[in-house]
Amino acid sequence: MPRRKKEEEAAVSTEVTPQDVPAPVTEPPAAPPPVESSAPPEPPAVVPAPVSGGPSQEERRAAAVAHGGILLNLVTGVGGPVLALIIWLLYERKSAYASEQALQALVFQTIAMLLTLVFGAIAVVLWLITAALMPVGLCLVPFSLGFSTITAALIVGSLIYGCVGALAVLDGREFRYRWVADWIHPLGRP
Repeated sequence: MPRRKKEEEAAVSTEVTPQDVPAPVTEPPAAPPPVESSAPPEPPAVVPAPVSGGPSQEERRAAAVAHGGILLNLVTGVGGPVLALIIWLLYERKSAYASEQALQALVFQTIAMLLTLVFGAIAVVLWLITAALMPVGLCLVPFSLGFSTITAALIVGSLIYGCVGALAVLDGREFRYRWVADWIHPLGRP
């Protein structure tokens, strides 16, 4: 019997309990294979280019010179429109901003110069008639003064308006001459 007892003890010692057995190692489930779809792959995200802060310093200077060129009319008579024309031709293909501003300045200065010449010529003729017909010509003095005043107002007003335009574009703001800008088709814009 001692043998049987030894066998029983051996059986008991070899008997495995659930606590003694380590848990089976399980691997995480494998990811399913990618399913190919007929839809095209999504394009990579496009980062927009930084928006420029407006016209460059060179463009603003060119536009300001075109508008401020009206001051040349005081010295040369026609220097403002000529300068605006040159700037417009130089920047026509380089910069839509500078060329549009120069074209507006060209048209405005040309119209202002022509109106000044017309009203000035009328004022001169009226003053000549007034002087030639002195006793009777006194009745033309109000008309002569009126056309002289209109001529002076055109000169001063166009100079101020041109300088306001020059300062505005030098600051980088859009400037449009009233009435003139609507006549001109803006360059480079639909």
